[in-house]
Amino acid sequence: MAKARAAMTIALVLISTVVANVVTAKEKKKKGPEYIPGQFVVELSNSSLNFDAKAMSEIFGGRVIDRVRDNMIVVQRNPLEAPTQALEILRNNRYAVAADPNWIMRASRTPNDSDFGKLWGLS
Repeated sequence: MAKARAAMTIALVLISTVVANVVTAKEKKKKGPEYIPGQFVVELSNSSLNFDAKAMSEIFGGRVIDRVRDNMIVVQRNPLEAPTQALEILRNNRYAVAADPNWIMRASRTPNDSDFGKLWGLS
């Protein structure tokens, strides 16, 4: 009797976990792509590569919070500003080649590397 009860409990836990994961996946699809509100990654034109962060902040109407590469920065603008409006402003700036939201990237699967669990810092 105790084994049957334990097996039933395990089965219910597994079923509820699967149902919760399916519901969560559906909710994420409804929400659309995720990005950090107010943050935009801007690819710089060659003419703006030598500007400092303060000048860049003034040029792009926000605060430069990171320099990803020599020709790419992350700009923090007002998070309440409509993203489409901010992107239009940034993309039309003569010092920008391209601008996109700062997308949140998530791993969707565990790598198939047989030594993945042995990697430093992943245990």
